[in-house]
Amino acid sequence: MDKRNETAAAEAGTERSGISRFLTGLVTLVLIAANAVFTAFTERCYVTPGDGRGVLLVKAGIWLVLFSVGTAAVFAAVRLLDRRQAERGQPRFFRRRWYSILLLALVFAGVYMLYLQIYWPGACGHDTTNQIKDLVTGMEPLPYNWINGNVKIGALMNDHHPVLTTLIFTGFYKLGLAYGSAETGMYLYCVVQIIVMSIAFSVFVCSMTEEGVPEPVAAAASLFYCMPFVAYYAVSMLKDSLFSVVFFLWMLCYLAILKRSGERAVGRGLWGLFILLSILAALTNKKGMYITCLSALFLVLLCKEARDRDAALLSAVLPVLITTVLLGRIIFPLWHIYPGGTQEALGFALQQTALTYMEDPGSFTEEDREVLRRVIVIDPATYAEVYDKTITDRIKERYNYYADREDLIAYLRLWVRQGLRHPGAYVRAVLMVNGGFFIPEQEIIVYNETVWYDSIGGFAQPEARAGMRDQMNRFYDWLCSMPLTAILFSNVLYLWWTPLLTLLLLLRRGRYRMIAALVPVAANILFLIMGPVCWTRYGLCQLYTVPILWTLPFTTGRRSRTPAEEGPAEEEQTEEEQSEEEPADETTDTESSAEATE
Repeated sequence: MDKRNETAAAEAGTERSGISRFLTGLVTLVLIAANAVFTAFTERCYVTPGDGRGVLLVKAGIWLVLFSVGTAAVFAAVRLLDRRQAERGQPRFFRRRWYSILLLALVFAGVYMLYLQIYWPGACGHDTTNQIKDLVTGMEPLPYNWINGNVKIGALMNDHHPVLTTLIFTGFYKLGLAYGSAETGMYLYCVVQIIVMSIAFSVFVCSMTEEGVPEPVAAAASLFYCMPFVAYYAVSMLKDSLFSVVFFLWMLCYLAILKRSGERAVGRGLWGLFILLSILAALTNKKGMYITCLSALFLVLLCKEARDRDAALLSAVLPVLITTVLLGRIIFPLWHIYPGGTQEALGFALQQTALTYMEDPGSFTEEDREVLRRVIVIDPATYAEVYDKTITDRIKERYNYYADREDLIAYLRLWVRQGLRHPGAYVRAVLMVNGGFFIPEQEIIVYNETVWYDSIGGFAQPEARAGMRDQMNRFYDWLCSMPLTAILFSNVLYLWWTPLLTLLLLLRRGRYRMIAALVPVAANILFLIMGPVCWTRYGLCQLYTVPILWTLPFTTGRRSRTPAEEGPAEEEQTEEEQSEEEPADETTDTESSAEATE
């Protein structure tokens, strides 16, 4: 009787495994086909708007073949690395030992410092200088959105840019002035940023192999963090660079909690660090609050222990309370800080409305036009004069400072009605702005200059090093344009294809719990779609975490052992049997990294 039960159970398991493989393969094919069509359509919107349906179908077919071959190649590479990992013993270099961590951190710091010496004192954008100018000028009225002609606002600071980053940047600016020049302050900031990034990346990379990740993956991660675009952002004083470092550390903690909470209670120290980083993420970038809150809510659903669920809920709620209540209702009014404008959240919607009106003005009634005039200060008939299909700023900068709640509600109703009538225009309006994140034609954009304002001075790169900077800029442009290297310097490889391939690998291996690790990535991709322009800095936080995604298909939750430690050889197992025997909630290298950080 027992043998018959065991046989029946084995047959049922085999049947379930076969059904699971079939469904996984079907989902993989559907996602590949959908991505091929999406890529072809995005190229038509972003690069070649004149393509007809025939050309669109041909391109979709080509992309379908390329994606299928590429996915098969990635799957084969993963299987090969698995076999090599089973044959090898302890890793040779990438181990979580202090000398390995120190040596790798010195390598990263050496690369970044080389760029810092060439681009001394660093690089920044207009946002950085505007933030410093906002605080340095005190209560002096500045034009709304920093656009001449707009209403002037008299406030100590404008939360259009996160207040915490404004305080940090201005602090280094004044520190530099105290020691002779603002450039000294920027240089000191970049040095501190380089030290933190080098240590964080080194600890993470050296922790990979401790949990079964093949050493070649750790080597690839090391090369990734030495790539020129990482070095450029390491020497840039940008709110996105600062937020991305915080987000990288937060991501390590998030994944460590995700793995640990499926097996046992999570330690209080890890929860405390996670909550602290969640708050910092919310204070250093507007989208940080939404990404961390959404991800923490998934932890509430996945944690087994009641105490862990309470901690996850606290990590979701506390950053929201701090940013909206403590700051928005108490500190901002007390310190005369103007809250960020509504136009930032409405940028993509205003862009969609402008394109729809230009293409079909007859679908707007006179009442609709009046609604638009109350929200956008220019007449709808003049939208074409300011509209720019590649950036939403030209429209959202005309947002009416005096628009009230009723005006906003009326506009949102109009936006929904027009979206139902013109869905194609709405999709094209978004893809013409941010389609570059999803096609290989758009390279990774970096910062290599500084911005000078006569009113506050600012930062200036020395003319004596202009020749070196010019050579480095040309070298980077050459790498972005060469056929063999261009794909390595494209947004789509890291911000879209890598998460998609990670999802397919997790589905194929039956590690469904680990799909929750992609929640922060998916949330950031949504922000990329709704963003104001296709600049890489908006996806920089996701770019830094790409090697983390590389580890997910490999981690076994067990420390790598030598053949001598393993003892007698065991019978070989198929990939499907390993998938069934391994618990879904495995501990990965991110747990080790979080432990080291903790």
